[in-house]
Amino acid sequence: MPSFNPERLNIKDLTIEEPESREGLPFDPEKEITEEDWGEIKEELERGRDNADLYEFVKQAAEMKILDPEVEIRASDEEKIRMYEKIDEWWKQYGDGLGVFSRASFLKILYPEVNLGLPKAPWESIKKLLENSRGNSPSNFLSAAVTIKLCDPNFNIDIDQETKELIEEKLKSEKETDIFRFANTAKNLKIIDSDINLGLDVKTWENLKNELDIIRRDDYYDHHKNPYKWRSFCELAVDMKILATEKVEVTDKGLEITMPGENKLIESEASIMPKKRNF
Repeated sequence: MPSFNPERLNIKDLTIEEPESREGLPFDPEKEITEEDWGEIKEELERGRDNADLYEFVKQAAEMKILDPEVEIRASDEEKIRMYEKIDEWWKQYGDGLGVFSRASFLKILYPEVNLGLPKAPWESIKKLLENSRGNSPSNFLSAAVTIKLCDPNFNIDIDQETKELIEEKLKSEKETDIFRFANTAKNLKIIDSDINLGLDVKTWENLKNELDIIRRDDYYDHHKNPYKWRSFCELAVDMKILATEKVEVTDKGLEITMPGENKLIESEASIMPKKRNF
């Protein structure tokens, strides 16, 4: 048997396994978010850094990581400490479990390996909100459920029939009257139950893309400048990406997204793998 000689290797004889084509995706951030958009988004992130609360900075940084796992988020050790301290301060000042978990959930997307060590009191508060929202407030139920899930992937969240029917009614109404809210509601539901069929048709995707473009063009407030439009843009784009996914999971590694035709993408600051081809 002849020995292997790399110098005689013919590249034409090799098979490259490429992922399936991304063509046909209802929303593809790689194609539909421009370099100009990213420039504006990054400028908005820096404006959020100047706020002592740092909430908007953490929120937008997490959303940027979801849109592009390879985007670089610069944060000093001092800023990271402030991020964690603000969670504790918020609880002490307002006693608001949802506010605590909202902040914590964005941090877990950025730094999934970090143990936030949330105290017992906020946990009891958010679980109480979750249970009290069943059958009467689908918005509070979904907000509580998704933030709990992001902070504790092993927390089991079941949706009872009455709450499920209220969520379906909410989605149906928002689909016709407020497509921005619809996207947020549907995204939260998909994170909780990745296998759910939201029945997003061509018209719905057209409306979502149109809404994103309206925000981009600054037509959102009847031609009055929206100083926070890139926050809104980023939020809606994240909702749309998650709705376009093949699968979304919350694990100990963070928020993991699989787009159609792609291998699993781990949406986190700590575990980004370079794209490569294997011969």
